[in-house]
Amino acid sequence: MLLFIKDNSKILLPSLYLLLGGLMTLIAFLIHDIFLADEVSQETTHQVVVNQVGAEVLQPSKITGRYLMTGTVVWDRNVERASRQTDGSLDYEYPFRGLDTYQPHNYDAWVADLECPIHSDDLAYELGHTLLEFNCLPEFLPYAQKYFQFFNLANNHSDNSGSAKLEATRRLLKAVNIQPFGDPDPGQNQHACQVVSLPIKLWQTEDQFEEAKMPVAFCAWHYFYRLPLAGEIEILKQYAELMPVFAFLHMGAEYSATADGVQTAIAHQVIDAGADFVIANNPHWVQNAELYKEKLIVYSTGNFIFDQAFNEEVKRSANIIVEIEADWNQNLADWIDLASDCSGSPNKCLELAQSKKLQKSPIKMNFDVIAGYLTNHQQAVGNASIQTAVKKRLDWDALFKQNENH
Repeated sequence: MLLFIKDNSKILLPSLYLLLGGLMTLIAFLIHDIFLADEVSQETTHQVVVNQVGAEVLQPSKITGRYLMTGTVVWDRNVERASRQTDGSLDYEYPFRGLDTYQPHNYDAWVADLECPIHSDDLAYELGHTLLEFNCLPEFLPYAQKYFQFFNLANNHSDNSGSAKLEATRRLLKAVNIQPFGDPDPGQNQHACQVVSLPIKLWQTEDQFEEAKMPVAFCAWHYFYRLPLAGEIEILKQYAELMPVFAFLHMGAEYSATADGVQTAIAHQVIDAGADFVIANNPHWVQNAELYKEKLIVYSTGNFIFDQAFNEEVKRSANIIVEIEADWNQNLADWIDLASDCSGSPNKCLELAQSKKLQKSPIKMNFDVIAGYLTNHQQAVGNASIQTAVKKRLDWDALFKQNENH
């Protein structure tokens, strides 16, 4: 194509070609920038939302939680004696002073088996030993609250001082933001399964998160004195249909290294009802663990803070680390929104979830164990030989290696 100018004195073809080439290059750059901006805009909409005041907020990509499930906790009798100072006063922090060895900042919550009522009518040491009863003074609570967020009361000692003191214990725990769950009477169905608001993290990026809470059912029964009655464990099923269920059992003969057939049958029944795992206690020794239907059962975690020290067995504990993770979705967001309602009315949480037609979200769970040891009735992470002994008792490495092979 030739371009002519009407001015016959000069033909400007070279200059015009250069000008036309420059314009085409500029147009190409503008088109590229428009498409690039559109792509960035589309990509960004998956990561941010705009809140009511017009600010962009990162959407979570996943949730995680990390929890420490410990054993028996009692700060009475010999623990209280060890806490007494030379001037006769009590060092209320004493039983908990070694717990920083567990690096509590690495966990979103701690759960323990509190085996004593809490009240100020101190039970004499000799009488407590004779009656095999406990009473924990409330002055220790502010230091317990630094570590524990949940205390299980489904055991054979939480009602040592009667039902009134048991209810007072629940009130005292709630006053320091420790959530009680379970009941010493396994027939008290209103306490058997309780929806708690479990702390979690919402991850927007690899290194940015915000704290939140998610409803989870804690189901607990005390079967040291009797076997389950028809309909007791089955209560768990309605919770398992909608949400994760963490199950706890108090059962088994004391001072035994291996669970018996009764313990095994009860734990299997709980898993069959839909629990995601079972953590059991009572024997004061660490016992074996197993995977039943690919779900973890630990038959006895042993003593965490307790007054016994007559052999190595009663001083060791198996503390189970539970890690959860789930990809972010709208159903999970709706569950997290429900957590605030569950905190105020935990017994109504299941009904609220059903009325909102919420669905169960798939959640991945991983487990690990860290062994503890009591020295002068103070709990701390055990040394290498303690770690080895506890893992051997649980048969931990073989247990999960076997699961990987399946």
